[in-house]
Formats: sequence, structure tokens, C-alpha cells
Amino acid sequence: MRCIFIFLILLSGVSSADESPLSDRKVTCEEMEKYPETVFKLGDLGSGHSSPNTVDYRCPKSLNQLSFLDRLIGQASSIRSPSRLAGHCTGSIVHAQWRYYHFDLAKLGYYPQGFSSRKRGKTKGMEYFKEWSYHSLYNRSVYKAYIAELEKVRPLLVGWYIETHSISRKVAKKYAENALKVISNYGFASYSYSWKSEELVPFTDQATKGVYANFIRSIDDASDTQKYNSLRRLLVHNASREIIEGLIVPVQEPNSRKRSESILSNAVYSPSNIQMLLAAGFSPDGQNEFGKTALYYAIQFGQYDSAKVLLNSGANVNHTYQLGRESGWDCTGIERWGRTPLMHAAQHSDIEMIKLLLEAGADLHAKDVKGASAIDYAKDSLKQGNENFLAKELERNSFSKPL
Repeated sequence: MRCIFIFLILLSGVSSADESPLSDRKVTCEEMEKYPETVFKLGDLGSGHSSPNTVDYRCPKSLNQLSFLDRLIGQASSIRSPSRLAGHCTGSIVHAQWRYYHFDLAKLGYYPQGFSSRKRGKTKGMEYFKEWSYHSLYNRSVYKAYIAELEKVRPLLVGWYIETHSISRKVAKKYAENALKVISNYGFASYSYSWKSEELVPFTDQATKGVYANFIRSIDDASDTQKYNSLRRLLVHNASREIIEGLIVPVQEPNSRKRSESILSNAVYSPSNIQMLLAAGFSPDGQNEFGKTALYYAIQFGQYDSAKVLLNSGANVNHTYQLGRESGWDCTGIERWGRTPLMHAAQHSDIEMIKLLLEAGADLHAKDVKGASAIDYAKDSLKQGNENFLAKELERNSFSKPL
């Protein structure tokens, strides 16, 4: 009997030792540390709202727990910004994508030597991101901030790998690049497989850096589409007047039935460039898919002279955000339809800009679809100066419009 009892104890010990850390369908931080090679073979995290396996995604060595990566990871998530209307715009797959992404961040922290990318066939994420950045000044500001942060954290992540995993700098650089690519891919590499980079006048990249010789020689043989695309980029870089004049052709806004960012929006840092575009026939009220015009960008980026040029050229001072077509669903993420330039100024600009708009006839009493007026935008954005000024204007004009 004593022999049988000892045998059962030994048998029990063998069984426990051989048991996989994945057998209970729960992955803990301790298991990531102790059994990384086994734990990170886990391949099924579900395809929708739920997962058959439970994972602790907030373990100490997961990259999402490194304070110096907080900003970059936050920026990538903001760029991705999946719609809250998931059933219509993105599907429940977004929940699964979040899980796989954070599992990769854990793997890159605990077991970077075992990492291999899940991406297949999409290798132009950064190229796509760069092109996207030229479609509005807001996009461009997001792009520049992300690239700056990427360069800032790269040496910090290399140092962390060297210290945490006791590896050479060469290997640490490889791991760091893998990690930064995963973060970037989550942010902006989910573009269409059919995406192709837009056509540009040859040597446009050189021209954006102020080197024009090869670019100038290529203009005459370029198509109007190439000129238009290069023009949009060179306006962002505020290229010389001669270059801008050489690219402007008397073309209409792209496909009037399908909205896109007005090229005027990329020119708001240069009133003279706006004047040239207006003279070439571009509308001061060209608007994107949710109704944003160049005037909103001039307001948002504090370009008073450009705002004056647009207003003097007929830009609608009481334009509103609105969809190009009525639909029960939209995936723009806009909640405040009916936003006017004055509301935009109350939120993003200052008293000088507000005065400019009021002098041009901005409706002080206009309300968006949620019933908010310009003063409410100032309050919500903690713009005390704007709020005080608008309150005085409302008091002075209390009888100018019926309630």
C-alpha cells in the first residue's frame, strides 16, 4: 500500500510538471515570464467581441506598460480611431484586432526573439501614412507629431532592450524596429490591399526640400493629375511662388459629386497662394466629406490674413458641417453636425479671430444639432477669454435674433 501511495504522488508530480500553462486558457504575467516560448505560441484570441483565452495584457514588461512609449502608443491608437458604430463601420473585428495587437506588445516585451509579424502583403504603411498627411493640414500635424515621437523613443527602446534582455546593441536595434513597426502598423497600416500611391510630378520629394531643378524640367511632361497632387504637397511646404504658379492649371475641384479636402486648405499658411488658387478658379467653399472648408483650417491654425482673403473672396461665414448626402449611418466620427466657423473659432482660436468673423456677418446665435452655440464651444474648451467676449456680444445683441 505504501508503494502504491508513493507511486501516485510521483505520478501526480509528473502530470503537474507536464501540464501546459495554456491548459487553463488563462495567460498570466508570471507565465509570460516563466514560459514565454510556450505562452506566446497562443494563436487563438477570438475573432470578435470575445476570446476563448483570457490574457493579462497589462504585464510589467509588456511594451504598453513602458512609460516612454505611452505617447507613441496613444498617438497610434488615435490615428486608427475605429468608429464606435462598429457594427456598421468596422465590425466587431476591431475588438479582436485590439487583443492581438496588445498580445504582440506583450510578446515584444517578454519574448522579442520569438516575434514574427502578423502582417502579410501590406508593406507600405509608412508610405501610405505620408501620403495621407498631405490631404489636410490637420493630417499633416498628426503625421509630424508622430514621426517626431517615433524618433524620440527609438534610442530609449533600444536601451531598454539592452538592459532588460542583456543583448547586444545590434540585436536590440532589430527588436526595437520590430516593436515600432507593430505600433505603427496598428495606427495606419490597415489600408486597402488595392491602394497605390498617387501619381506625382517626378522629383516632387526633392522639390519639397527646396531643390527644384529636376522638378522644373519634369513639369511640362506631367499630367494635370500629377500636377494637382504635387501642388497639394508643395503648398504644405510653402514652395516658391514661381513653382506654385507653374503647377496651377485651370482645373475644377476633383469630382464635385464626391467631396474631398479642398486644395485651398493646404494653402492657409500663405495668403498669396490662396489668392493664386482662387484666381485659378478654385472655390472658397470647397469642402471635405463632412463639410469642412478652408476657412475652418485658417481659423484652427490662427491664419488671420488667410481668413480675410477667403472671406473677402466670398467664403460662407455661416457654413456648417454637414454630410454630402443624407444617410442613416456615417463613419466620419463627427457628433456635432451644424458646426459653424464661429463655433470653430470659439473652440480653437481667439478673440481677434472671433471679431473678424462677426464683422463678416457670422451668426452669433447659430446652434449645432445638439443645441450648442459658439459660447458653449468656448465653455467646453475652457476658453475663458472667448467665453467672456461672446457673453458681452450676446448681451449687446440679445434682441437681434428671436429665441
